[in-house]
Amino acid sequence: MTMQRKFMCGADKQAKLKMERNVPHPRRGRPYDQDSWYMASLVASLLTTNKKNKQMSRNGSTQRYDKRPQRFQYKLVLVGEAGVGKSSLAMQYVRGEFDKDMQTTIGAAFTSKTLHVENALIELQIWDTAGTEKYHSLASMYYRGAHAAIVVYDITQQTTFLRVNSWVRELHRQATPNIAIILAGNKADLEDTRKVSCEDAQAYANDNSITFIETSAKTALNVDDLFSTLAIKLHEENMKLLENEKGDPDTLKIGSKLPADQSTHKRRCCKT
Repeated sequence: MTMQRKFMCGADKQAKLKMERNVPHPRRGRPYDQDSWYMASLVASLLTTNKKNKQMSRNGSTQRYDKRPQRFQYKLVLVGEAGVGKSSLAMQYVRGEFDKDMQTTIGAAFTSKTLHVENALIELQIWDTAGTEKYHSLASMYYRGAHAAIVVYDITQQTTFLRVNSWVRELHRQATPNIAIILAGNKADLEDTRKVSCEDAQAYANDNSITFIETSAKTALNVDDLFSTLAIKLHEENMKLLENEKGDPDTLKIGSKLPADQSTHKRRCCKT
């Protein structure tokens, strides 16, 4: 009788262990005894992915089966006379803020913002240069390697618009030969005290093959459009260059030289 009792206890223990092996795994939700099956499936999946990547590489495709966002950097400079609102435009775009008591920039100020365009992360490196004559000689050092520039003037100050041509000439002389330039008439919210007509600014932009837009750092009018459109345009031109060179964007140096024809996109005058 005692032996039978021990036998029953042993059978119960084995049954209990068998039941525990069939308890769902706390993380995978399947029985423990199927772990080997999961490991085999994982290995097979990795081998399949690696095989597809190799096949696409042999076919000359730059796309990967497991595609990750590519990162690009573009340097942008803000130029113009002192007090036209260059720093306010940069602050409004990056932080969404406006400070009417902002101090004058000394030398240059740097900020950046990252945009997600298609399957790429675009970082705009924004250099806000001082417009005072005292620091004018230092501004040229910030032009080097710039892919784009925004020349800003104040629509309520005629003298700031008359100086636009000298800023554009200096950019062509000191910066990258194929630099993209946008003319921005700031303080569009002060329509009652306007001194520079939209038509005159648009005519100058057409004569010099550059894009023109009016903005307001105070009300954020066209501010996001100003920077974002420029970033997208730069990236599109850069990707065309990479395709023409049949290169892999992952292995090319960031900040490749862009084609000369970057300012074919025209914007309607006085967009609201």
